[in-house]
Amino acid sequence: MPPGIASKQFETSSKRNPRLADRLEASEHKKVINGGVGRIGTNAMDSRFYSKRSPEVWLAVGKRAWSQLPLWLKSRFLDGLERIATLRDQIGAAAAVSSMPPVQVIPELWYDDDRCFDGCARSLTVNGSRVFGCTLPAQTATLQDEGLLRRVMVHEFCHCFWWLADEVNAMDSGGTTTDTSHLDQNSDSDDRRQMVDPKDWFGAEDASRMIYSGSPEAQRIQDNLTGLIGSLPERHSPPKVFSLKHVTLPNDVKTHVRKLRITGSPTAEGAG
Repeated sequence: MPPGIASKQFETSSKRNPRLADRLEASEHKKVINGGVGRIGTNAMDSRFYSKRSPEVWLAVGKRAWSQLPLWLKSRFLDGLERIATLRDQIGAAAAVSSMPPVQVIPELWYDDDRCFDGCARSLTVNGSRVFGCTLPAQTATLQDEGLLRRVMVHEFCHCFWWLADEVNAMDSGGTTTDTSHLDQNSDSDDRRQMVDPKDWFGAEDASRMIYSGSPEAQRIQDNLTGLIGSLPERHSPPKVFSLKHVTLPNDVKTHVRKLRITGSPTAEGAG
């Protein structure tokens, strides 16, 4: 476990949201679709709970796993979906492209002995198409600090756009994509090598305030993780395997990557 993290038992009765029963009974609040999510570890993620605001923000959770969560934690996830969807729209409104990566939330805690993992970029399925987006674990998705959550989302979106830009550049040049197999996901410098320069893609405030791996503010995410230990499954590294085959490249992203090449800002080189 990361320093300062200790297991604890949860008293669900003291944390229940009195409004939750009404929310969970309201069928319009959630839309559940069976299948199409795949597997994380050994547990099938066979349902999606979509944000009311966007079908591109969802919680992937098995029906049985969802039914076993305490009400206070269900409330945290549902509130988190709406918060993420709102922030995603706000980030996109100030960005250079309108196509923002979709966001999947997984009800797991991601950490190892040295650090917690705030999210990862990966291919996802939206409306039957493969797209590149990001997955957020529980300790990030349930953050109530909107400023910090927004900074983490911009960080993960920088990874998404790096992968997409690398695909566009390889396609245009007739070459191959960048080999990242030798990079260490625990290394801040390697992490930055797989990111676009945020100034080329996002609004000025988002670009200047984006959080990096190892930033002091990340302690608040670890603190949130501490409060969730004992209530959710744990994973000691983010999902590593994904494929970019048949991933849809949004037209505005392709146009922006080519524009950056012409203006001398090769986005696939990352922020450095």
